[in-house]
Amino acid sequence: DHVEMDRFLQLFANYQLQAFTCRPFILSLATIILSPLLWNIYARLEFHTHILTKLFGSAKRGCYFLAVVIFISSDVRDYLFKDAVFLSPSLFPALDALFASWEPYLTPICIAAFLAGLTLTWSSMWRLGITGTYLGDYFGILMKEKVTGFPYNVCNSPMYTGASIQFIASALFKHSSTGLVLALATVLCYRIALVFEDSFTAYIYSSHKDNKD
Repeated sequence: DHVEMDRFLQLFANYQLQAFTCRPFILSLATIILSPLLWNIYARLEFHTHILTKLFGSAKRGCYFLAVVIFISSDVRDYLFKDAVFLSPSLFPALDALFASWEPYLTPICIAAFLAGLTLTWSSMWRLGITGTYLGDYFGILMKEKVTGFPYNVCNSPMYTGASIQFIASALFKHSSTGLVLALATVLCYRIALVFEDSFTAYIYSSHKDNKD
């Protein structure tokens, strides 16, 4: 019995190692981590050196370029996430089976959650515009006043919150523990990014106010 148990544990450990080191999973996790890290590095580099403003001739054009970079990197991240969900071995097959058993209840909840997340992200973009959404304040393009209407009366960071909800809903809809792990990694990366973004944005507006005074 002990030999059989040891063999089972060894097989399970090998399977888990294969699942966690599978190429689609690694690529997806890498883009999830690197996307917010890189666009924040670009934005801070612009704030301190104005490199994109100088390169493109104006702050607005530089911000539009960064918006394109963020948009494309987000699309690549989303594609690789779906790739990992469909092509990677399941990280926790028992959890996948549990999600599948909840399908009659889980499916409508996931659809509703996905649509709610989509509403948060798109309404946030509509409220802020391109420069407000894509770190325009790092280029000196500041909002005239704080946005307090929907969706900012629901949560402080509707863009990140909405995207997080969409990732989790997609993973559960596909009954994918692999997707859920990646979705939770996305949530964690967004939370970390917000710590740096919120404090730096507050610094930008505080500096602007001091200079006006």
